[in-house]
Amino acid sequence: MEEQSVIIVEDEVIIAECMQMELIHAGYKCFGYYTTGKEAIDAIEKHNPDIILMDVHINGNLNGIETARKIQETKDALVILMTGFDKTEVLNETKDLKNIVILEKPVEVFQIENILAEITK
Repeated sequence: MEEQSVIIVEDEVIIAECMQMELIHAGYKCFGYYTTGKEAIDAIEKHNPDIILMDVHINGNLNGIETARKIQETKDALVILMTGFDKTEVLNETKDLKNIVILEKPVEVFQIENILAEITK
């Protein structure tokens, strides 16, 4: 498998750091983690990752869903939205978005690998 690049958008720093370490250990290139939609959009513009792993509830003016909408105006990256809340509500709010996967927290690296394996079949 070609090395996939990832940006993490998570406002809980300990969770973000753990995810980053696990992803790097699993062979992903990680461009760091960001805590706001604005930071994420800037980083995504700079690094052009294959995958954006983003919490629905993040710091700043934009939540994860709004950030995904802004990103998809210019990028075609896979967005994996993570939520600790009702997945059905998130699914309803993201019906208009493409290239989106919703995962309930806690998210494990093997779930990301399974999603990528499914997409690249």
